[in-house]
Amino acid sequence: MPYDTVASLAAEGFDGEGIRQFYPSVSDVGVAGAVAFDQYVREYGRAA
Repeated sequence: MPYDTVASLAAEGFDGEGIRQFYPSVSDVGVAGAVAFDQYVREYGRAA
């Protein structure tokens, strides 16, 4: 599961339970990690 897919669903307002309806294998920890990594990538891109 690509992190950016999960992060974009979270950004649209879906919580872990809502995301699991689309992707049952994604845990709450996975959602939090995807959101954190997406933020890191965006910040890294601005710093470069």
